[in-house]
Amino acid sequence: EAFPSIISWTILYLIWSLLYFLFHFVNNYKKEEIKNLRWQAAKNEIELNKLKSQLNPHFIFNSLNSIQYYILKKEPKEAYKYLSKFASLMRKILQNSRLKYISVADELEGLELYLEMEQMRMDGNLNYTLKTQNIDDLEHTNIPTMLIQPFAENSIIHGLLPKVDN
Repeated sequence: EAFPSIISWTILYLIWSLLYFLFHFVNNYKKEEIKNLRWQAAKNEIELNKLKSQLNPHFIFNSLNSIQYYILKKEPKEAYKYLSKFASLMRKILQNSRLKYISVADELEGLELYLEMEQMRMDGNLNYTLKTQNIDDLEHTNIPTMLIQPFAENSIIHGLLPKVDN
């Protein structure tokens, strides 16, 4: 009589232990999943902020004003040229926005587009030369995305635009 009772208690204990560990396993799994989702949301927010900072609203506004200016002056070739550069730069920024690093060559290509647009916007009163030093292979040397262009933009806006002369 005692033996069946011990077996019953043992089975009951095993079932209770299994349910206990299963509950804690599922609970820990849910907590880990929530933690991962929060981390992913924070990562997505950082990427969105990075993209927003790359798409400077003043730059976009000035670019659209320049396109409008060329259209109103009845200079469709200049408007087309400027719009093409603007579209290429926006495409490049959007493509690179998900990348952590890009080649120096890609960064310089985007910078060149930006500077060409600024040169057009300033009626040719912006002269520049892009040079690299101590970089043997521009295609295979990587730097953080949008590292150089914001410096050039700030230099133009805060350093060169206040000047009257070339």
